Amino acid sequence: MAKTVVGFFEQMAEAQGVLQDLVDHGFDRSDISLIARQERAAVSEPAGAWTPRKLSVSGVGPVLATGPLAEALADARGGPTATALLDVLKDCGVPADEAQWYVEGVHRGGALVAVETSDADADRGADLMRRAMQPPPSTRGRAGTPAQASRKGEDMETIERSIDLNVPEHTAYQQWTRFEEFPRFMEGVEAVRRLDAKRLHWVANVGGTRKEWDAQITEDIPDQRIAWRSEAGECTAGVVTFQPLAADRTRMAVRFEYEPQGVKETLGDWLGVVSRRVENDLERFKAFVEAGAREAAGRRATAPTAEPTQPRATPPTATVAAAGRRFEDDEPDFRRHYETAYARAGKSYEYWSPAYRYGYALAADPRYAGRDWSTIEAEARRDWEARHQGSWDEFKDAVHYGWEFVRGRHHAAAGQVRIPVVEEELQVGTRHVERGGVRVYSRVTEQPVEQQVHLHDERVTVERRPADRPATEGDLAASKEGTIELAETHEEAVANKQARVVEEVVIDKEARERTETVRDTVRRTEVDVEPAGTQPTPRARDFSAYEHEFRSHYDTAFAPRGSPYDRWAPAYRYGYDMASDPRYRDREWAAVETDARRDWEQRHRGTWEEMKDAIRYAWDKVRGRR
Repeated sequence: MAKTVVGFFEQMAEAQGVLQDLVDHGFDRSDISLIARQERAAVSEPAGAWTPRKLSVSGVGPVLATGPLAEALADARGGPTATALLDVLKDCGVPADEAQWYVEGVHRGGALVAVETSDADADRGADLMRRAMQPPPSTRGRAGTPAQASRKGEDMETIERSIDLNVPEHTAYQQWTRFEEFPRFMEGVEAVRRLDAKRLHWVANVGGTRKEWDAQITEDIPDQRIAWRSEAGECTAGVVTFQPLAADRTRMAVRFEYEPQGVKETLGDWLGVVSRRVENDLERFKAFVEAGAREAAGRRATAPTAEPTQPRATPPTATVAAAGRRFEDDEPDFRRHYETAYARAGKSYEYWSPAYRYGYALAADPRYAGRDWSTIEAEARRDWEARHQGSWDEFKDAVHYGWEFVRGRHHAAAGQVRIPVVEEELQVGTRHVERGGVRVYSRVTEQPVEQQVHLHDERVTVERRPADRPATEGDLAASKEGTIELAETHEEAVANKQARVVEEVVIDKEARERTETVRDTVRRTEVDVEPAGTQPTPRARDFSAYEHEFRSHYDTAFAPRGSPYDRWAPAYRYGYDMASDPRYRDREWAAVETDARRDWEQRHRGTWEEMKDAIRYAWDKVRGRR
């Protein structure tokens, strides 16, 4: 069974080294693939034995590609795109989240190397790639030898510590998951580098020995819990939990498992050194994250604002959590936004939920207090792309909505409410589309013809006749010496062809103008205002809950006319929205029909008479009269 081994390299030189190593170790050149951004690869392209193809990959940019991946990407339906590259990798057996990370890595300027090989050689190919990703063994301490690998996990020891932080739990979680910043507060940690969506590479100094190992994130619940376990090298595992104590206080608990190795790491050393190191790291993390929160609060306190200044019972760093609210409390609003904005795309709410949650957490983070979206977007993008799957451009609108949702509540607490009323406008244009045509060929043919012609031939004959008569003077005169010549003539048929135009084929295009009605739906934000203290207007069930009934009505009333349901759906939705509008509460259809007609005709000119029965049906259905 064939397997595909895939590796990602930040530097093009590393990728080129792997290409050569694979060939040197017997892998077939035709089975090796390389995909890299063209501007990165142009400086030092692969060896001449590889002939790279230049592809323009939508969503990634111009790339140089070789091997089977290049062929599959070039032949993808719809042309080379980031989605096509993602599908090609998934077809090779790469998990979806890792494939997404690889695509984003190429977009950032890294290089992707893959080799198709047998089961027997797959491990050998993977080892060659790992060797290029890590420093030589002489620089890595002694972990990872076969003897040590066989005993990992047998003598694991555990440390459990906790600390209270004066920041909300989402602030603590966000800072902890910025793994690249670990060296700023963790003693002995030299670097933490993300390998893919779930794997990290650690470099640390333990007991005077420099060690490296890879770890995998085994569990990640935003704002609540994150767990990891080492894969190779140093044998460690752990879990960190975040428990809210108040609006701006969090208890962070750490469970750390570690296996002492070698003479320098006896159990006594481990209890003394590693335990103190964990405690000190937590204290430094507390100081680090709280200093960031204070700095953000200071920026907001000094930032100019147009909002009215009012006394507050909570400090400026308080977030929506100050009212005892969490993301889950507001999730129904995000689900409604999803139904309006993304449901038609076919992806579930769970696909977009991390973006809403991330925007929610951004707006509640005291570091961003008092700042506008435009000033934090670049930083948010970097953080998102480092920690989340999927491209920023796809998810940024959902992140922005989560941000604005929370910020809108902040403004309300300060005495100002700002609700953007968004209305879509239908813009109709034209484009040229080939819909067929005519192709005219001309050729010369031959056919046999015949025609009769009368010919004239002359022939000279000589005849001797016996005679017996006296000679006359004429006879005597003719008997003189001389020569008589007579010419024979003969006619031959001569054919001549004269070309004549007997018919003309005229090819021309006739242009005509026609008018076509383009029908679609546009959305508009409706803001309902009711006096405080009154009973809220009951909201009808979601439109989707009625749609099967609307389709049944369509099948009976309108399907025989030949138009699809999509033509009538806007009318059903309009009737649904009218019946749910508090402006028309307790009013009969006869009293609202004029307003409804005027509003409908502004959006769908000239179609009221055709659509009003569907609008009326939806109105009555939501009102419970059908």
